[in-house]
Amino acid sequence: MRIETVFFLLLLALSAHGADKNNTTDGDSKKDTAKDSSVICSSCICDKESNLLDCSERSFRDMLEVDDWVPLNKSFSVHVVHFPRNYLTKVTAFPELPIQELDLSHNEIKSIEKKAFKELRELVYLDLSNNRLDSNAIHPDVFEGHYDPDEFEPLNKLRTLKLNNNNIHTLKSENFEHLPHLRTLSLAGNPFQVIDSQSEMAITSIRYLEVLDLSMMELGSIPTHLLHSPRALKTLNLTDNLLTEIPEALTFAKNLENLYLDNNLIPRLGTNHTKFTLMPTMQFLSVSYMPLLERVEHGAFSNLIGLKTLRLSENPKLNFIHADALSRQGTEDISREEWPDLTHLYLHNNNLTTIDMMLLANWNHLEVLDIRNNPWLCDCSNQWMVDQLLGKLHGDTERLLEDVVCQYPIEMRGTKMIDLENTQLRCVDKYGHRPEHDGVILMGMLIGILVGIPISLMIVLIYRRGCFGLLAARGPADYSRAFYKRAGQDDMYF
Repeated sequence: MRIETVFFLLLLALSAHGADKNNTTDGDSKKDTAKDSSVICSSCICDKESNLLDCSERSFRDMLEVDDWVPLNKSFSVHVVHFPRNYLTKVTAFPELPIQELDLSHNEIKSIEKKAFKELRELVYLDLSNNRLDSNAIHPDVFEGHYDPDEFEPLNKLRTLKLNNNNIHTLKSENFEHLPHLRTLSLAGNPFQVIDSQSEMAITSIRYLEVLDLSMMELGSIPTHLLHSPRALKTLNLTDNLLTEIPEALTFAKNLENLYLDNNLIPRLGTNHTKFTLMPTMQFLSVSYMPLLERVEHGAFSNLIGLKTLRLSENPKLNFIHADALSRQGTEDISREEWPDLTHLYLHNNNLTTIDMMLLANWNHLEVLDIRNNPWLCDCSNQWMVDQLLGKLHGDTERLLEDVVCQYPIEMRGTKMIDLENTQLRCVDKYGHRPEHDGVILMGMLIGILVGIPISLMIVLIYRRGCFGLLAARGPADYSRAFYKRAGQDDMYF
């Protein structure tokens, strides 16, 4: 009992000391709690150095209320807010916060409260992708900014809006009227199928639009005047649609620099409706993963005089590229040809057997050339590649040459073309016969001659000796001839 008593008294003393200490610093403690911590930071990551609030994958089902933001806003200045991969179903109005980047992607959002972003005057980037928003949920009032009788203040600083992978079928013409300085818009992955007149008006109303993503929208065509108003458009993505020809709308994209046409249904480039119009500012073009593309004809890319990078790869049926697919007649001297000064050319994983030397004027200007995984024909038609091209490529391109191997002729299958340097390749004849078959044919002919001559001589000899008669059937004439005997000379006179 004595030991327990001493222990109890010791605890009382310590408790009293702790209580006195807490009493002396009670005001400072409460002040620090209000300043440096919040309920939100106990559930999410609060990075005060980068002004980041990261609530990714936290199983949130409701947006934070206004009162939830107050202690956080007092703790540090929140510029970046991430709420992806939760279970949010509705976006409620935000209080006045200095948020510049807001990510609400990969949730279950079906509705957005009117004027939800009105107080986010510093908002530059808004990601609403991969939700369940439909055309009714994206009404113009969602993006409405401050308004009073004297001054109209839309969301002036918003530059990027991502609406991709939702259930939007159409837009209202006024959808983006409160976003006058929008630069990037993504509608990718929404089942539009057709860009109707209202949707066209909504997109063309974005005067300073620079990047437009219309990929994976099941589009069979693009409205002719869709790109007439956004004259600042630099990047257009039409990947994974149902286009069968080059959209006429590109005629109005005078300042376009990057174009993605991958995985569409164009069977041939360079014909009447599959030839690119004059686009002198175009620097990057990707026409890859085309399931039906077989040929690139004369002048297909000749109007892309400023082209730097061409991706023409992963086209399983592409077996022909015309020698003049890139070149065009000179503007001043029509007898002179001009080529774009390409720096990157990607032709890998096609069905090409040859490339014409005149496809480019100067292959040495290429920084990257990728021609892997094609069924190359290692004959004299590709002699120039062995002599003038492959051996002069270095850096990353030299590494890519390891997979440039011969498919034909059969005895060279699997041989690296880079190993054929200083080798004179044979030619096939005008009928396409392969030299590798010549030996077999000649050997067969020689054997036929050596066997045929003795047999023929034997047949002639047997025939002349009448041996064939021994085997033939005997007729009446043969029977009479057997009893006939020529008369002697003496019998003639009696």
